[in-house]
Amino acid sequence: MKVVDFVGYAPNVHGRRRNQMPYVEQTTRRGKGKQNPYSSALGRSSSTSRETELLKEIPKCYRPVKLRYSRLGLSDFDFKQYNHTSFPGLEINIPNAYCNSMLQVFYFLEPLKAAMQTHFCEKNCCLACELGFLFNMLDSSKCEPCQASNFLRAFRSMPEAQAMGLLFKKDIDAGTQLSQVIQRWSRFVLQQLVHDTEPRQPESMQFPPLQQRPLVVTKLFTSTFLAVTTCKECGSEESKPYKTLQWSMTYPRARIDDTSSGSSSSSSRPVARSFSAVLCGSILREQTAMSFCKTCDKIQSSRLVRSLRHMPHVLCINCQADSTMEQEIWRQQQELVLESLKSGEASGPHGQQLLWKSWLPTSLRVSQRGEELSVQDCSTIDGPQDQRPQSLKTGIYYDLMASVAHINDGQSAGALIAHVKVSANYHLKKENVNQSQWYVFNDFAVNPVAQDSAVDFGCSWKVPCVLFYARRDLNQLYDLSVRQRQDPNVLVSAIPRANHVLAQVVPPVRVLQIDE
Repeated sequence: MKVVDFVGYAPNVHGRRRNQMPYVEQTTRRGKGKQNPYSSALGRSSSTSRETELLKEIPKCYRPVKLRYSRLGLSDFDFKQYNHTSFPGLEINIPNAYCNSMLQVFYFLEPLKAAMQTHFCEKNCCLACELGFLFNMLDSSKCEPCQASNFLRAFRSMPEAQAMGLLFKKDIDAGTQLSQVIQRWSRFVLQQLVHDTEPRQPESMQFPPLQQRPLVVTKLFTSTFLAVTTCKECGSEESKPYKTLQWSMTYPRARIDDTSSGSSSSSSRPVARSFSAVLCGSILREQTAMSFCKTCDKIQSSRLVRSLRHMPHVLCINCQADSTMEQEIWRQQQELVLESLKSGEASGPHGQQLLWKSWLPTSLRVSQRGEELSVQDCSTIDGPQDQRPQSLKTGIYYDLMASVAHINDGQSAGALIAHVKVSANYHLKKENVNQSQWYVFNDFAVNPVAQDSAVDFGCSWKVPCVLFYARRDLNQLYDLSVRQRQDPNVLVSAIPRANHVLAQVVPPVRVLQIDE
């Protein structure tokens, strides 16, 4: 378009008259029909060959699922063909149900589950209360899917969620990056749970107080850091402690920049880095930023150094693999691990040979001596990790218990799934079997998967979003018993009427007995 004096001129390439547009054909003839040229803009075109090939690569248990309505609605929909286990899924026919995968991860965190089921308050929109109600439904259901409608209703009522772009009125557009959305969602919900479970004085004393666990979420996810800012001009230092609920990964450059050697082969070869090294570098990274210096009394260039002071009981790690460069790093490191296994060069931290086929380790050992932090992979062949003793002198052992991934089907915004290692306690309650097994939760579709598939993120259609590493002795540090939300004696006690006018209108009531 050519603009002259605020007037735009465009050539008439189609040879039509002013305000003349052809009708868009909804259907085409068999065999001789042509593809609708406007269907691509409307989002109704058939998938291309590349998208079709990408969809074929995705296993059936990872593909996005949809609810098919009939004349009877969902009453004749067979959910059992998608779930042959005893663990229920979550339906997707309600707005903002993209967070079903993260809700499933929260449910299988036993200390968090027990704390939410014990929590009770008088707030109108409390996410902790709604999570407790949802967890009760998941406990009582065997394989029938549940709905998180009450939780999502309370979630939609929060203006902060709308401001952060976490609410969608209709279906999610194809251009929406669900990996970024679910990472913002987890950060916001964890902060809200900490706020909802803070100890506070009850507004009314009509009901007896309950013994709640207000600091469980804080103890589970909170990490304490010490940030030291050093001015580059005068050298003055200023330290400030702060807390965070999540860790965010930062990735080094994917390839070597060896321009001095002049070797093209070395410059194009990816650098082999372990996941633990990348995670440790993300925690203790140094930054250069502009900050206000009190000594210079103006804004100066400063160096920011962080040091870890307190480790959480559950490591909630945002992978930050949103762009193509970060996803390429995961794919390259996965390929390097497979190549080293074939050549027999892979070795553990103590020289033992590794048989692990993934760049993502199932166990981490974190040790801290003063300001020095050491993170090592523990996915070795030295026996099961669950049988090793927990020792603070040798470090704290963390095991991978869940991960949330984005499935890119190439046709829509994709879907979010959760890999969860269900512990033996849940199997004893549901199936009366003492075992632990990995499952993939794809909304209302639940399927068991192998451990290799749960930690494999070297493919192009599965992108990691959030990782959860829990301490090996996590259940021993918390009270996992679930107490009643309300005292049943409230139903059998006579509550005095505050308004005498209401006492004249309403007839006298009979106090119930305890067996009634």
